[in-house]
Amino acid sequence: MYTKLGIATGIIVVILFIIFSLMGTTPTQTTSNKTDTNDISFSASDGYPLKGSFWPSKNKMAPALILVHQFNSSRVDYRNLVPILLGDGYSVLSYDTRGFGESKGAKTNINDFPKDIEGALAYIQSRDDVDPSSYGVIGASVGANEAFVASGSIPGISAAVSLSPSNTGVRGVLMGNDIPNFNPKNIFIASDEREKADADVIFAKSGEPKVQK
Repeated sequence: MYTKLGIATGIIVVILFIIFSLMGTTPTQTTSNKTDTNDISFSASDGYPLKGSFWPSKNKMAPALILVHQFNSSRVDYRNLVPILLGDGYSVLSYDTRGFGESKGAKTNINDFPKDIEGALAYIQSRDDVDPSSYGVIGASVGANEAFVASGSIPGISAAVSLSPSNTGVRGVLMGNDIPNFNPKNIFIASDEREKADADVIFAKSGEPKVQK
């Protein structure tokens, strides 16, 4: 029986991410047959076409996690994390942010990135094999800012993990500005010492419950 995604889930996910990253494995970026069969297409909330991958949990009606990669990268960033999350019983959706990977297309604006999460959430909500009360977002770098924004502005997001969010050169929506009724919460923020000042800004803007490491 799953409980609603909360801050404890965020802590567990971050620990797993760090442990796996330290294992030193470097798997090939070539997509396996299993990944091929899980490729999906969906649209952001403003209609921008996106490519991603969805892996259903082995458990019926499991919580779902949305993975958002760093700037100038793609969903391959999470190729090591996905098997761990699946092994823990989560459903997982990882996608290429607009303008990157397989989601390259029309000219984009960085402040539209959260609309991609809205589209990913809509895709998950359209399925009948996911717990409708348990959705979380994990993001790194600019994806960490997106996770922060999602936790306070997208209905249905229960928790967020923000890995190395940025306050340098990031303005507007991705800092939570000009968003009506913005109230980020249930968020776990992690960074190294070099990026702590940026993470501190995001932490200060977040409501309770929140954890920073």
